[in-house]
Amino acid sequence: MRSSVLVLAALVMFTLSSQAQTTFGDTLYSFNAGALTPTRDQTLLGLTFAQGYFWVTGMNAPQYDHRLYKIHPNGDSLVSYTSLGTGYHAYYDLAYDGRFLYVTDRDSLIEIDPQTGLRTGNGIGTDFGYLLVKGVAYDPGNDHFWVIPQRNGQQQIIYEIDRAGNTINTYPNPDSDYTTSLTWDTLTPGGPFLWTFSREEEGYNSRGVMRQFSPAIGRFTGVEMEMVNRSEIIVDSPLGITFTDELPGGQASLVALQSGALNVYDGLDWVVVYDASGPGGGATINVTPSSIQAQVNQGDSIEVPVYIGNLGQAHLTWEAYAENADSAAMPSGILGDTLFSINLMRVLGDSTFRSNSIAYARDHFWVSGYSAAPGGTGALYKIDRNGVLVDSYPVYGSSGRGWRTIASDGDFIFATDTYSIAVWSIDSARVVNNVITGSISQRSLAYDPNNRHFYLGALNGAIEVIDFSGNTVRFMTTPYPIEGLAWDHFSPGGPFLWAWTETGDSGMVRCEAIQLNPQTGIATGRRFSGVNPGTGTSFPEAVTLVRDVASNRLILAGLQEEGQFPVTEAFIVGYDLAANLPPVWVQLSGATLGTLSPAGEDTLMVRLHGLMGDTTTAAVIRIRNNDLSQPLVEIPVTLAMLSSPLTGLENPTPATARSFWLEQNYPNPFNPSTTIGFYLPRDGNINLRVYDALGREVRELVNGFRPAGRYSVRFDATELPSGIYFYRLGAGNGIEFTRRMLLVK
Repeated sequence: MRSSVLVLAALVMFTLSSQAQTTFGDTLYSFNAGALTPTRDQTLLGLTFAQGYFWVTGMNAPQYDHRLYKIHPNGDSLVSYTSLGTGYHAYYDLAYDGRFLYVTDRDSLIEIDPQTGLRTGNGIGTDFGYLLVKGVAYDPGNDHFWVIPQRNGQQQIIYEIDRAGNTINTYPNPDSDYTTSLTWDTLTPGGPFLWTFSREEEGYNSRGVMRQFSPAIGRFTGVEMEMVNRSEIIVDSPLGITFTDELPGGQASLVALQSGALNVYDGLDWVVVYDASGPGGGATINVTPSSIQAQVNQGDSIEVPVYIGNLGQAHLTWEAYAENADSAAMPSGILGDTLFSINLMRVLGDSTFRSNSIAYARDHFWVSGYSAAPGGTGALYKIDRNGVLVDSYPVYGSSGRGWRTIASDGDFIFATDTYSIAVWSIDSARVVNNVITGSISQRSLAYDPNNRHFYLGALNGAIEVIDFSGNTVRFMTTPYPIEGLAWDHFSPGGPFLWAWTETGDSGMVRCEAIQLNPQTGIATGRRFSGVNPGTGTSFPEAVTLVRDVASNRLILAGLQEEGQFPVTEAFIVGYDLAANLPPVWVQLSGATLGTLSPAGEDTLMVRLHGLMGDTTTAAVIRIRNNDLSQPLVEIPVTLAMLSSPLTGLENPTPATARSFWLEQNYPNPFNPSTTIGFYLPRDGNINLRVYDALGREVRELVNGFRPAGRYSVRFDATELPSGIYFYRLGAGNGIEFTRRMLLVK
């Protein structure tokens, strides 16, 4: 499809009039810009088109004389050039705001007067720490600049900034891309768009690629153009890029500066003009069903599959979340309000206790720590919401002082060790698996249960994302000294990460909670300071999230410890996250995000739980995606919850209940275990059995004589498949009760 003409040392051009009809991505013409410079510069870097000319930055090695070149649009001559000075500068990329040129320079954008080709002395400051600003584009509609710093191991972030250098928005760049340049496109229908020019690395495969990004939806559209190699000696490297319709022929063109250099003076730096008119179609999302109306008996659950298809010509990216049907109308509290405080020294009765980390599961706090008393060891403590110690379990870790950091999905405690993440079963109170990771940070841990990803944070601000096989998914950096991380899939518009950090303020409060984008590590703007619940200044240790169904609150529970040594105070402090929580009766299971190739399809599973009887309620599922025509798909959900009859016998009358009673299992649905309770008013022989949906017995839980009283039995279905099961309680007098339960894995 794409025409390819190799151009080596001499200039070779193909004008529009001499070419056949082209299509999107075809090469219109190209020329060797490196051959036009007086010293055949190897280090041409940035490119833009302004006032009828190409403008190119370069460096005349080895004197480090930075230059600005003005080249005729036909590519047949160098019009002029000026020196921008010598020294340690980083003039990587160029943009034009209609009056001045702007060139990136380390930590600023330098203003250049195109009439003189010299710096004006003005500019825009940027601050990306040790990273140099790499690419720049100008948005005339908002008078904003778009910049991207260098990539240095971590994912690149695209920044939208104003003329004062303030960050307006941030957006993630693809993990695979090293982007060198940006350009703005006001010509393509559906725009404006930002284009990135990048080296994509996928394993051992490498290519240059130009990608279209839509600021309107905050996503890449999936439309892309692959760089055509100009050199027959070496793979070209992507450098600058610009978008224009002012070249000969007047059609929309993406113009790329590509380097095929082998040494300092070979002059192999190509300007390649690509046809950018009429780009191929982007992603097109198709969601079925468009609405969900269902009914379920109290105590039961159903699963509704939602099919997400891509009918377009580009990759579709999507992510789903659930909200209340009218989230804006619901009260949400005040962010950062203190809701409770638990004194751990008092709860554990150990003045030498040292805390490590915290998780929340099954209505209890789980605290990892150790006793610093002689002979003391590490332990995992189970504490209820009222601050009562329920149980403790010895755990050692590689240091003998317990697990450094923990997280939970409700059934397991995940705990970091030096080279692995231990999977500790809450039901069996033992390690049942290990995720081998290699050497990892042990400072903080969060777990995304939908996509089965671990987030490991460090004091230097780094966050490494690891899958359940121990492979690194991505790597991010933040400017925060991270002491704790918590996964938040409850807050509207999420999911998010909450970082529990130590503030640098000189005041008494040293704890700060910061909400982060889990794809980029960039702060969303929601943050608050902690409190000092004791007599001294407490410092952050770890953090977890608590969903309080009774009060409909989302709570950040911060583990805090006194900063002095020896430590005399340690607390769990609950803070209000002021979130309008999605309803508890709707749950998205499995992966909640994905990428689909054209004609591809994903399935999002929606679980609906019958938590009440004789109730009809509503919610909405939202799917964000990169389809420009419908970037936010909404699926209204209506659920009728019906009073649940027992199979076999109806719910007992009060008189019957006083003689015999079988409770609904909890939790329901469950995975992999649940608790069944029953009451016997007098001694007798009973049996409690579990059956599958076909009536086959799968487990006998109780069989024999029991004294009068209330009992609870744990049913572990680890080895059983998902589905509906029945449990039946029978007594010697012939009375039987049966209830149903749902196992969902």
